[in-house]
Parts: sequence; C-alpha cells; structure tokens
Amino acid sequence: MRWRRRPAVQWSGTGHGLDDAYSQYALSRSGCSSPRSPDCGFKSNKKQRKARTAFTDHQLQTLEKSFERQKYLSVQDRMELAAKLNLTDTQVKTWYQNRR
Repeated sequence: MRWRRRPAVQWSGTGHGLDDAYSQYALSRSGCSSPRSPDCGFKSNKKQRKARTAFTDHQLQTLEKSFERQKYLSVQDRMELAAKLNLTDTQVKTWYQNRR
C-alpha cells in the first residue's frame, strides 16, 4: 500500500501559491462560501474612500490666487477660505498639500 501526501489546503489554481492557500484557509475558518458573498465579513473593515472632489472653475481660481499670496494657510485662514468656497476644511488643506 502506498501512502500519498494530501495537500492540507485545496488550491484554486490562480497561481498565487501561499496567498491563495491562505485565502482558502481563511474562507474555511470564517464559514463563508465565497469572499464576495454579502454576509461575509471580508473587506468590510476597510473604510470607503470619498469620491474625488471636482472643483469648479471659481473654486480653482480662488484657491490659486490664495496660494500665490500665501503658500501655507493658518487654521483660521483655511477655515475661512473653505467656508467662502463651500468646501470642507480638509478639502482645502489637501488641495494646498497637493499644490505645494
């Protein structure tokens, strides 16, 4: 009688080796039938990204003028500019960071 070693984990054949094996193992431990099933907890811990802001021409012109005068804004200036342009404080801060 010959003894054959059986693999501990079924391979799905995607060619990712250990990653694939771990995914299969994690699925079997979680009780999920598929990582995409809605009742499965995978990837639900990840925070959804906010959609990219589409600035209007007026907002961009005002931001550019403000940037020419002052490369760094104080918190107060940033809040005032954000309120004036109907943007969030974070949007103005991020625009300045990206522009610098």
